[in-house]
Amino acid sequence: MAAFIMCLGLAGNVFAETIINGAGATFIIVYKKQTNCANAKAVLDFFDWAYKSGAEMARSLEYVPIPEKVYSVMEKSWAKEIRCGGQAVWGR
Repeated sequence: MAAFIMCLGLAGNVFAETIINGAGATFIIVYKKQTNCANAKAVLDFFDWAYKSGAEMARSLEYVPIPEKVYSVMEKSWAKEIRCGGQAVWGR
C-alpha cells in the first residue's frame, strides 16, 4: 500500500546554558488507501485539531509550531491523497 507522510512538527531545544541545539522532525505515516473510513477521518480530525490548537503549547515547550502555510498545504494534500472507498476522507 502506498503511504502518505505528514510532517507533525519541528523541534528546537537548548539545554541548560550550553550551545546544544537539536532540530528534528516527526513524521506520521498514513496509508493513502484507507479501509476504515471512520477511523481514517478520526485520525485526520485529530491532526487537524493538533495543528490548529497546538501552536501555543508548542511555543511554551520551546518547539517550533507548524506555520499556517505548511498546514494549508498539508490539508490540501489530505483532501487529494487520502481515500476510502474511492472517495476523499478529508472534506466529507
